[in-house]
Amino acid sequence: MAIYQELSPYYATVFVLAVIFSFNQKINADADRGHCIWYGECQDVTPRGKLNCVYNGPAKPMTDPKALSRLLQYCPQLYAGNSTLTCCSSTQLTTMEQNMGLARELLYRCSSCFYNFLNIFCSLTCDPHQSTYVGVKTKGNNDKGVPTVLSVDYAMTTTFANGMYKSCKDVVMPSSNQPAISVLCGHPADDCTAKRLLDYLGSPSNGRTPFGIDFHVQDTPWSSPGLYTLNPMNTTAVPCYETFGNFSACSNQDCPAISSPLTPTLPNISVLYPWPEYRIEQLVVTRPANDTRVKHVFPAPYVGFSYFSSLFDKGFMHLLLDLQSKIQGITANYNGKTITLDDICFHGNTNGSCVIVSILEYWQNNETRIDEVIWDEYRFYVEADYLDHLIACHHTPNATNDRTVFNSTCLSTSGIPVDPRLVMRDGPGYTESRTFVISFIVKNSNKEVTRAAEAWEKAYTNFLTNFSSPNMTIKFSTKVSSSATVPHSSVITLLTFALSTLFIRKF
Repeated sequence: MAIYQELSPYYATVFVLAVIFSFNQKINADADRGHCIWYGECQDVTPRGKLNCVYNGPAKPMTDPKALSRLLQYCPQLYAGNSTLTCCSSTQLTTMEQNMGLARELLYRCSSCFYNFLNIFCSLTCDPHQSTYVGVKTKGNNDKGVPTVLSVDYAMTTTFANGMYKSCKDVVMPSSNQPAISVLCGHPADDCTAKRLLDYLGSPSNGRTPFGIDFHVQDTPWSSPGLYTLNPMNTTAVPCYETFGNFSACSNQDCPAISSPLTPTLPNISVLYPWPEYRIEQLVVTRPANDTRVKHVFPAPYVGFSYFSSLFDKGFMHLLLDLQSKIQGITANYNGKTITLDDICFHGNTNGSCVIVSILEYWQNNETRIDEVIWDEYRFYVEADYLDHLIACHHTPNATNDRTVFNSTCLSTSGIPVDPRLVMRDGPGYTESRTFVISFIVKNSNKEVTRAAEAWEKAYTNFLTNFSSPNMTIKFSTKVSSSATVPHSSVITLLTFALSTLFIRKF
């Protein structure tokens, strides 16, 4: 005890110095992790939108439940529950969501692409360590003399920039099947690059960006002499062929790279998923002399609308479902037995349902699901209807959750995804399709099955020959007769791909 008392002044001095050193180290570490360059909105009267307030300080708690919910939806990597700290206010987050409306409409069909794209602006707007890679380049004052941000420098690694671009470059627009990147890049898709895309997104000349964003894409620190040194943002970009969260991977149409991961699996499909000889009965349906269009209003908070051809009128969809149901109910007599489609069809899995390739399978051939509409709580606007579900299923036909408020599956009753190219035809984009095609896959594996199938085909032909409707024109084909030219080979190829996709999903 005496020794301790004698040496205590020395140890006290050492302890104080150690605490000071440790405290300084913590300050430096926090400084290295960055802080905010802005917080809140100061001006909303600029021609292009709202400007943010200059703020040089630590991130602030986000406590507003609606804002937290919005952050979780758009920027899940920044969400930390009740401990969430951000460099954006709830109004800034709302503005970001509104500014993402066009990108969401164009890219949402490919969830990993949209997530990567959002990451650019989530990191810019709300990251609590914002100043590590974003710096205020120029400032101004609003009417009250409060400093506002007029332009920023934004450093980003080539790895993230190129990964983001690759995940999005093949995503097509729902209305035209043209590359969506051409709208966002300011250049034709063939001339777009990651840097050109970022430069256009950051330029106020695009009419949507309220302040200038100078992107610096490099893998080493970028410096503005006398102002700051920025360490490039390097969030991981999710490839389009991988899933993100609970969402499905992008479709093959939006991500050709999906074909590569599938290739090693396809040769084994014939072993793991036996494919018997089969016959294809097809129905080609058009709507005579009807050029009316079906208007579809985008669900809030997105503003705008699109048009579909008259085939997508809900009443016509019900007529189509009625016709398909009658065909499924056709019976024939063979060798003293009643033969139904279920007796001769190819079954996709163990649930016993026939493989039918039809647009109606997006709603599992259920008229109640076609009619379902979800309104907001005040019944001011529609949050989702059958066309919203169709748009989602066209984007990702193998999705088990359509990512609308329905949270409905897009898979058919037999469990396979329905490729939209097989069921919607004759238009520059699927929304302008003039033809629906329905395909019934029928077994042809042995003599007895074949003769039963032929008996059913005869009843099928007789039914359709005598069918008439003022609202639709039909052509049909069977193994032995045809009133329509139909692409059997494409059905074989794409149905095989659909079955391989189902196999991969199951395992």
